[in-house]
Amino acid sequence: MAKQSAKSKGYRKTIKKKPFLTKKEIIELVVIVAVIVIGIVLFNLFYDDGYLRASDVQPGDVVSYVSRDIDSRYVKVATANELPGFTYKQPDMSENARVIYNYTPDEPVDNIEYISLSGSYIPAAQQVSSVQSSMASFGMDSVSFAEEQTTQIQGHDAHVYSYTSDYYSEDKAEEQAGEEVPAEGEEAAEAEAAGDEEEHESNVFSQTIGCYVDVDDYTVCFHIYRTGDDDSFYLPEDQVMDFLMPYTEAFTVYEE
Repeated sequence: MAKQSAKSKGYRKTIKKKPFLTKKEIIELVVIVAVIVIGIVLFNLFYDDGYLRASDVQPGDVVSYVSRDIDSRYVKVATANELPGFTYKQPDMSENARVIYNYTPDEPVDNIEYISLSGSYIPAAQQVSSVQSSMASFGMDSVSFAEEQTTQIQGHDAHVYSYTSDYYSEDKAEEQAGEEVPAEGEEAAEAEAAGDEEEHESNVFSQTIGCYVDVDDYTVCFHIYRTGDDDSFYLPEDQVMDFLMPYTEAFTVYEE
């Protein structure tokens, strides 16, 4: 009688499947992933790209955006200083670093209403034309620009300009005239209609002196805003620079 084969007896050859990764390989993979994660964390903590985050900006820092697209990075362009005869309030930096330092005079001086100090990523050489274009787009026909001047401030190239403007302010008129007794009935309506048709002469006069200091393709922006009841306080073009210079003590250009 012939012997039965293993197949006919119901025997089956089984192959034991190996796991996709061995225990040793899994441990090695976990270690590699952990090293990568730790490396990324340490990189973010200690890598210095030369820029500041908003939380890094300190009181007195004058900063600029790095660019329009990266609003979480800033570069320091100057330090705000105390200015004798003026007081400035430290801006709130709790939310971001877009700060402007405004200096107000303790007592009336040189018709100065206030002085502003800030930073910009627009190169200093382009700032004057940018201001002029903005004024034109708003239709400010009463604005008169003086010629741009260039100089050196704290060893950096600076572009200086000034412009004047005058306009009528109802608030200013009421302040100058004191409280008025309101008319009643038809007299009030006639008075209001006459007031609408009347062309008022300017009672507010202003002169702005702007200074843009170049700091490695970024800019320190410094403005002096002056106001008066007439145009007698306007500085002629050849006196603007001498007037400006003492007030630039309000900042120190940042040097790395």
